Amino acid sequence: MADVLTQENAKKLQAVLAKAPWIWLRDERGNKSASLTLSIVAFSVVTLWLLLSIFGSIGPMKVTPFSASDAMAFLVPVLSLYGWRRHTKSKDDQHKREVDALAAKQDA
Repeated sequence: MADVLTQENAKKLQAVLAKAPWIWLRDERGNKSASLTLSIVAFSVVTLWLLLSIFGSIGPMKVTPFSASDAMAFLVPVLSLYGWRRHTKSKDDQHKREVDALAAKQDA
């Protein structure tokens, strides 16, 4: 029987993920951030690749030589996601402050 993501299974998965605070890193506001977590993981993977490629091989395992173009092709979309999420979040916060200020003026 194939494992299918049913609505019941999806709810169980959400409950497990909600209880696992270690999955998502928190941003500077204390909110869980998937884009920050993905950026840190991607940067760590590229850094590990760079360090391992210095040795060329570790035991029987061969390490592909480090390629800056491949690393940037991997990092640019991920880091752009993080930067764009921060940009849109700051625009949303600014808009909310403006709306709150207008509402306060109208109440006064």
